Amino acid sequence: MKIALIHRRGPDAGMGIGYVHGFGLDKETQIASTVAHEAHNLMVMGADDAEMAIAANEVVEMEGGIVIRSGGKTLYRWPLPVGGMMSSQSMEEIARALRDLRGILRDQGSKLPDPVWTYGFLSFTSILRLRITISGVYDVQKGVILYNAKA
Repeated sequence: MKIALIHRRGPDAGMGIGYVHGFGLDKETQIASTVAHEAHNLMVMGADDAEMAIAANEVVEMEGGIVIRSGGKTLYRWPLPVGGMMSSQSMEEIARALRDLRGILRDQGSKLPDPVWTYGFLSFTSILRLRITISGVYDVQKGVILYNAKA
């Protein structure tokens, strides 16, 4: 699947595009979120560029949050109005929202123990692996950008 990390000020401020495998989502599913650890930029993953853009724009319209789309429709939408990464809901509401989100991602094919946090850490460059950054796919151990698919 394609993955893009877009600077919170917009693509002109930085946008890295790469590819990811092993997440397990079906080819019709897109996930967009501003929960992208370190800088909390807008991260979107999927196989259909147009649907990825719709999911990303929904997150932008909410001023931050998480959107799951599949089959041309939005399956899940969770606004995170506090900096685009936190909710003002009660703990019970947040726990329910996270359970629902995990359930939808599993229904869409993910076999990961916690697909929400796995997704959120794909941009976290303190983990010594390949990460997506606004400059492209970054090899943390070597300290170099390996790839950026952006035109």
